[in-house]
Amino acid sequence: MLRCTFLACWLITCSSLANLRAEEASLKKPFAKLELDDGDCLVFLGDSITGQCLYTQYVENYFYTRYPSTRLKLHNAGVSGDTVSDALNRFDRDVAHYRPKYVLVMLGMNDGASKVFDTKLFDAYRNDMRQLIEKIQAIKATPILMTPTMYDLRAAKANPKPDSRGRGGYYNGVLALYGSWLRDLAFDEGTGFVDLYAPLNQFTLQGRKKEPKFTLIPDGIHPDPNGHILMAYALLSDLGLSKRVSTIDIARASDGEAITKVSGGKISDVRYVDNGITFAFLPNSLPLAVPETAKAGAAMIPLGHRLSLEALYIHDLAPGNYQLSINDAPIGEYSANVLESKLEIQNIEKTPQYQQALRVAELNAQRNQQILLPARDLWRAKKTLDRSYEERKRAPDDESLKKRIAAYEKKLKDFDGQIKVLDAKSKAMEDEIYQMNRPMQLRFDISRVE
Repeated sequence: MLRCTFLACWLITCSSLANLRAEEASLKKPFAKLELDDGDCLVFLGDSITGQCLYTQYVENYFYTRYPSTRLKLHNAGVSGDTVSDALNRFDRDVAHYRPKYVLVMLGMNDGASKVFDTKLFDAYRNDMRQLIEKIQAIKATPILMTPTMYDLRAAKANPKPDSRGRGGYYNGVLALYGSWLRDLAFDEGTGFVDLYAPLNQFTLQGRKKEPKFTLIPDGIHPDPNGHILMAYALLSDLGLSKRVSTIDIARASDGEAITKVSGGKISDVRYVDNGITFAFLPNSLPLAVPETAKAGAAMIPLGHRLSLEALYIHDLAPGNYQLSINDAPIGEYSANVLESKLEIQNIEKTPQYQQALRVAELNAQRNQQILLPARDLWRAKKTLDRSYEERKRAPDDESLKKRIAAYEKKLKDFDGQIKVLDAKSKAMEDEIYQMNRPMQLRFDISRVE
């Protein structure tokens, strides 16, 4: 009897271990990082926060300057007021049409319906999000799931035009729940995941320790440029992308020749001279230029140091102060000690490489303002027209509804043709950007100041 009991226990244990091993084998590894090749397309799929064309614009600037030789297609598919269900409705034309390699999804702010937690709404969000992932994978693309952003109740209450949609006092907590579920889904599915909620909350807390009225989200819903630069940083960091532009490390050997250690470019013609050192450097990429409206947010990170580092180490200079010039343009005066320990130059706006990156960013800002925002407005109008058609079924004699439909039909005449025209203009401006973003040869001269 004892032998039978032991055998039964042994069989149960073996079965349990086999089931555990099978379960472990089925576990998916979390998505590690973006792998980008020439011609790849990234689609940013979202609501009005994506449709603001700000965090997406800063991410575009990063790709244009950090991967200047890799031609990417970057498509903004944000529509104001969208839920996951709305995104599913326009998926074929606004996402699949562009044959993306990655689809970065940020939805949820509207799915909670701006009120206290509702189980039915949450279940709809979960079901729709799973359908969206299936559709993305069906077109051989990789989903990158991003949490909903923060709802700033304090800012919403203080806004001159307060939020009139009845968001509950703990709507920010509702969004936290949506984001936590999304994280678990990303783990289960092995998709990419980006946490935008936590950084916005954390930096808001950091700012309010100095100023109680501080906010990154003036209307409570839509982040300002400072908030968007923090979102862009979170996205790029969570997806494992490069945080360093270049490192130049030069020391003098016993025979007087230069010893160099370089990353992010090619160095040549390095010579120690009587009053300093001179060398040429061809970088592989450019630093990320930050617009004036987003500099406060960038400083909170700090963005340049963490995402765009250009480090310069010059050893074995005689004690004293030295003038750094790049391509004959004076950049600044620094001591031998600073040059030896580390000089970071990515935030120095006078450098030729920063000025070049700034021109790229300015041209891309024009692309977003003149082309992408009008395109997103067309998509919003199309959604309004489609909903108006549904209303007409219930109220066929409503005169104001008839006028609204007529106005939108006029605006959206040949909708697909209008989108094609805007896409062509976007590509033409991207052609200009990819001519402008190629790094140029830099000549560094470091001369002692007498």
